[in-house]
Amino acid sequence: METPSSVLQLPTEIWLQIFSDSNFLILGSERDGVPRSLLLLDRGKFASSPKTVPLAYLERQEALRTLSQTCRALRAILFTLLWERVQACFDSKNGQTTWHANVANVLLRSCKALVKTENLFIARHVRVVSVSLSWHKIAVVAPLFAQCLEALPNLDTLHILYLESKWAGTIDTAFADKELPGVRTIILPRGAYGILAACPNAHDVSCTDERGTQLFDTLVECCSEVERLQGFQLTTVKLKSLSKPY
Repeated sequence: METPSSVLQLPTEIWLQIFSDSNFLILGSERDGVPRSLLLLDRGKFASSPKTVPLAYLERQEALRTLSQTCRALRAILFTLLWERVQACFDSKNGQTTWHANVANVLLRSCKALVKTENLFIARHVRVVSVSLSWHKIAVVAPLFAQCLEALPNLDTLHILYLESKWAGTIDTAFADKELPGVRTIILPRGAYGILAACPNAHDVSCTDERGTQLFDTLVECCSEVERLQGFQLTTVKLKSLSKPY
């Protein structure tokens, strides 16, 4: 009986260190380099096979989820850590469903849970959202995803790992009347310009696709607070457009 009680007496700082990026791959951490690290992926390979993102990024969330389900005391300790990040971008079903169906269904479940009134206490803990937007059920996923993001009052970082450009219009429509003023860091492919338009206070914007012309145009038009750009091909004309008053 001594071991469990000792574990539960660990200060919060120790739990934070245990689940820090010193011990786990964390999508979005300083050590991982995101929003830089996604730019280091083979873009062609990722576009054709999005599940090539290492499953090691799941380990931290799985460990937190497992421990938080062991007892009420651990749940109370780890609850904030568990819910500060929402991820729906990896295939962990080992072929039971297609990658596109799996990530879409995970995202649907997460969004449906977070928009419920009784789960507002959970939504306020979410700071980082990392998703892949596949074609599967995209007409249903897109508006619910937009609604979900708007319901996260402390969201500050958004990673869109995958989106086929042909679905850009669907995403743009879903986010047309949305605003995410708290988002400061965003990494996204060129087809997600509709999401970027909803983030007027973004400071750090990274494009995972070198041909992000429309994404850049959206940035110039809608995001006046940008301090850092990554992944864009900046021509002289584009640099001049950034220097113009908004």
